[in-house]
Amino acid sequence: MKVSKSLVEEYFNELEDPRDSRGKRHDLLEIILLAIVGSICKTDDWEEIVAICEAKEDWLRTFLDLKHGIPSHDTFERVFAEINPKEFANCFTAWSQALATITEGAIVAIDGKTLRSSYENSSKKSALHLVNVWCCSNGLSLGQVAVDKKSNEITAIPELIRLLDLNKKIVTIDAMGCQKEIAKDIRKAKADYVLALKGNQGLFHKNVKSFLDKGIEEGFKREYDFFETKFEKDHGRIEKLLCYTVPLTEWDIKEKLFDNITAWKDLKTVFVVESQKYDVKTKKETSQRRYYITSLNLSAEELLNIVRSHWNIENNLHCILDVVFREDESRVRKDNAPQNLAMARKIALNLLKKDSESKKSLKTRRVKAASSNQYLQDILFQNS
Repeated sequence: MKVSKSLVEEYFNELEDPRDSRGKRHDLLEIILLAIVGSICKTDDWEEIVAICEAKEDWLRTFLDLKHGIPSHDTFERVFAEINPKEFANCFTAWSQALATITEGAIVAIDGKTLRSSYENSSKKSALHLVNVWCCSNGLSLGQVAVDKKSNEITAIPELIRLLDLNKKIVTIDAMGCQKEIAKDIRKAKADYVLALKGNQGLFHKNVKSFLDKGIEEGFKREYDFFETKFEKDHGRIEKLLCYTVPLTEWDIKEKLFDNITAWKDLKTVFVVESQKYDVKTKKETSQRRYYITSLNLSAEELLNIVRSHWNIENNLHCILDVVFREDESRVRKDNAPQNLAMARKIALNLLKKDSESKKSLKTRRVKAASSNQYLQDILFQNS
């Protein structure tokens, strides 16, 4: 490659080439970079990636060798199907953490997403489920791990925690990841946790829920904090969020206020977020309570903001991948290809979001990158 410090060469150079050296015509790093170019430029499959790269071949040759031209769509499919996804993910995580400084106290959200069209009926292969890591502060994807089923997120999360530099960060996870060992792993990484608590924790969940519900209904007989925020949504809907937090004392731990309380590493606070929704047109009111545990001792306002930041992973990552990158519609299914192409999309997403000067939507930025080589070059090499 002609550019010594290109995105791919600097961070993905150690990725093992899975192909037999005999008959190999295209450089692995060039294939990856071309897939990233395609992902930036509003393409959805291998044939479209080939088409955009062929249209930009003269420009691409200014920084790539392309000794045998643009690879065929079969080559893209075969190579991405064979690349080791764990190695690819490790390279991606190293690059994404270098792309932007993640400050102390940054909120790092971990949540799962299923690629709905990645299943194969013929081989009875189920849809791919990815556990994603999202930095809420910078709006960047930090990593992904694939699991066979949604229930296996529990085994994937510790792997992600080991990959990331979480020192002095705040890790938020939904109820699936609310596990005692995961809390220990987060604290071992010198980070704090905010974990959603549901029925999968049995008596512990029942104790915490009963304690907080009773406190709200009868009044807390001890130190607590409260914060409320209200905002209007579209179509005449009003939502109000109420947060009640109760810091735990040494006496609570010693006397085991909740079942198995000592098993939760450095547990400091339990809290509940109640969502009250009112539809002006139908005059219908609904409410829902969500329960949480955390190693932090913060105000109700601060903890509510952390929870709301975690909810943003759905809108700012998962929905963007589906709406802007059409990930849920992708028919790429062969072997490791769905997982590796999902990684290329996240690289493209991070690069597009890193363009802080543009006020245009991500969808418009992709169109502009497809039509303007200069803009694409600015996007592609902005961190070189």
